[in-house]
Amino acid sequence: MIQRIQTLFLLLAAALIISMFNFPLAYFMTESGEVHVLKITGIFSWDGTQQMNTLPLLILFGLSGTLLLVDIFLYKRRVLQMRVAVYVILILLGGTGLMAYYIWLGQKELQADWTLKVAFVFPVVSAVLTFLAFRNIRKDEALVRAYERIR
Repeated sequence: MIQRIQTLFLLLAAALIISMFNFPLAYFMTESGEVHVLKITGIFSWDGTQQMNTLPLLILFGLSGTLLLVDIFLYKRRVLQMRVAVYVILILLGGTGLMAYYIWLGQKELQADWTLKVAFVFPVVSAVLTFLAFRNIRKDEALVRAYERIR
């Protein structure tokens, strides 16, 4: 299982998504100098009070991280593993769009300038890693089918 390259891709993608729960996605700076932070769980002011709830982000990225971890253990069912990988890619891209929406909404509500942090690109990198895993799973499935034809 761990010796397959697609397992490493899926593990790296899951690690990136899980690490998003610890890092800020963006900062908002108002004209008065107040700093607000966009995290997976919401937009918070610097003193920790929640300004806006981002529960859909929490659900989407929690689901994608869980599916990535489950997908690692589906190595004996390659067709299902490919299907789950495609769903994860769609969820990650949708979550990236939702993050952009929350940045736009936060800028509008707080009347603030925003700055993206490195964790904002984690879902895109995870989607690329999941796609690479998908390609390698597809290669394995084609190889198994070729061997079955030879028998």
